[in-house]
Amino acid sequence: MAVFASRERNPFFSIPSDIFCRHGRLRADDPDAPSLYRLGDPARLKRTFTDAGFGHVTVDTIESPLRIDSVGEACKVVESAPFIRRLEVKLSAQQRAAAWREVEAYLRGLGEGSVVSASTQSLIAGGVA
Repeated sequence: MAVFASRERNPFFSIPSDIFCRHGRLRADDPDAPSLYRLGDPARLKRTFTDAGFGHVTVDTIESPLRIDSVGEACKVVESAPFIRRLEVKLSAQQRAAAWREVEAYLRGLGEGSVVSASTQSLIAGGVA
C-alpha cells in the first residue's frame, strides 16, 4: 500500500492547501479524519497494518523528485489535485484569485530558471496476511 507521508514531508501540495485554507478561513483537517496525510506517520501506518492482522509489517519511505517545466505547469499539477479542488470551491472568486496568486508565488520560489523543482514523499507498507 502506498500513501503520502506527512504534510511536512510534502510541501509541494501541503503549502498550497494551507494557502487555500487561510484565504477561505477554512479549518485544517482533523488528523483523525479521512485525509491525504492520515496514514503519513510510519508508526501509525504500521500499527494500522498490524491491527488489521498483518504480520512482518514493513514501512519504507520513497522520495519522488518533481521537475516541472514551468510555474504554469506546476500550477496545473496542483490544481488537478482533488483535495485542492475541494478547497477551491469553498472560496469566493476574490479569495480564489488571491490564493492562486500566492500559490503561484510559492511555486515560483521553487524554480531554477523556468523549471520548478520539488519532491514528494510516500510511504510504502506491506505485510504478510
